[in-house]
Amino acid sequence: MKKVITHGHCSARYKWPTWPNFLSTYVGDAEIINLAKPGIGNETIARDVVNAVSKFNDISHVYVMWGAPHRYDVFTEGKQQISNNKDSWSMYDNDFEWTVSYNGHYNSQPHEVFDRFKTLENILYTQLFLDRKQIDYTMMIYDTRTLPKQINLTKPEDFLRQQIDWSKFLFYQNQLGLRDFAQDLYPDQFPTPDQTKGDRHLHPLPYPHYKWVKDIMFKSVREVEDAQRYANWQEEDAHWMPEAKRVLPYEEYDA
Repeated sequence: MKKVITHGHCSARYKWPTWPNFLSTYVGDAEIINLAKPGIGNETIARDVVNAVSKFNDISHVYVMWGAPHRYDVFTEGKQQISNNKDSWSMYDNDFEWTVSYNGHYNSQPHEVFDRFKTLENILYTQLFLDRKQIDYTMMIYDTRTLPKQINLTKPEDFLRQQIDWSKFLFYQNQLGLRDFAQDLYPDQFPTPDQTKGDRHLHPLPYPHYKWVKDIMFKSVREVEDAQRYANWQEEDAHWMPEAKRVLPYEEYDA
């Protein structure tokens, strides 16, 4: 069976259904393998794309949603027990034989120029690899923090941007991502604001994810089953950590 691989951070794997959960209606007879991890940095997303290609045969398409550019992960050799806070989490990776702490620098101050460069480099690296392997792919962003619009670019950044194949990206209104799409068209489809974090940390509920797949990714008139249930989704009183730490069968697959 053909395989569709999806990658991203909490925009693609959370405590409620996200956009990969709605792909099966639109991709035909293919197995959906969602390798997203909440809180993951873009560098690790790029690394996971390359590793997935080494693990799975018959990949028909790869979907990547790039996230917050300032996030990065910490790696420790071997299987370790890491003390996490309420926002970070750790997981042993069987393929690399190291323990990764995701979102471990949640409160770190971003360096806008450096973070932009890192994101662009990760995108280009991933595109070059997938092109070399002749694997079809689509890239997206979570919101404008991922690829902020820049007017006065330095020559190195301008050159780097020119190397990226932007035709492989899907945007809302030419430069916006899923969260921007949800805020614009479905502002009522967000959980109750958490005053300790502010609106920037609110995740869209399932319905905007579904509409992103239907209207932006596939431009389809087809509806998923039980679409109204997602439109009426109530916020779940639970943390995202249990879903993050739940080891899925294909994450234990021996590369």
